[in-house]
Amino acid sequence: MNKILVSVFLCFLTAPAFASPQDDLVDQYKKIVAELHACSNMDQYMAVSLKYATKDMVNDYVKNEEKFKQMPPAFKDSMFKMMRPAVYKLQDFVVKKVKIDAESATISYGVNGWPNFDGVANFKSENGVWKLANLKEQGSPPTAESKEAGIAMLKQFSQALKSAGQASKDAKLKKNAAEVGQIFDSAADLAQRNNQGNLALSSHIKILLKNGNVVEGRLIEKASDHLSVEFQGVKVTYYYDEIKKVE
Repeated sequence: MNKILVSVFLCFLTAPAFASPQDDLVDQYKKIVAELHACSNMDQYMAVSLKYATKDMVNDYVKNEEKFKQMPPAFKDSMFKMMRPAVYKLQDFVVKKVKIDAESATISYGVNGWPNFDGVANFKSENGVWKLANLKEQGSPPTAESKEAGIAMLKQFSQALKSAGQASKDAKLKKNAAEVGQIFDSAADLAQRNNQGNLALSSHIKILLKNGNVVEGRLIEKASDHLSVEFQGVKVTYYYDEIKKVE
């Protein structure tokens, strides 16, 4: 009898641990993220998204499927870059909080090495299966290159949106595209100013102007709308709408 009890006890100790509902949901989400990271264009991204999306999201897509197919390639490419989740190593994925209710669930997460990154994935239960309702991520790798890439992406999306609007025969679409494009332009300008706002006074910088000229000098002043450098012993001021990039 004792031998049987010992055998049962050893089996219990060596048996694989049962995963919690929270762990299962996180594993499911990591699988979705891995598939989204592997996408290289908007069509692939939409196919993966719809595979895991709620019925409401699928129905919304079906209603607008023809419009989606008619989007100019440049616009779809820009949209893909805007919508695609930030590409990080899944081993750096850090779960902050998992909340599960009867019909909904939320995963809040971060990424090791990305101090300003925040992600939230919301799920909805449909016939006992968790479906992705929406995904929100903000923040990026803490590098100057990634910040510049983000600014360039905003400008590219704006230009593609405006071009799509101009090519359309729909007056309302033209107007909406121009207005939304302007919003993205403003967002890019704000991001550029914030990026330049991190520059230290007295540091040596290189200013690349939109007219093609390049100016190097010591940063002696920075404000909400301009930068001033000492160039060949003279204070020179440049406004942000003149500046393409600062290094």
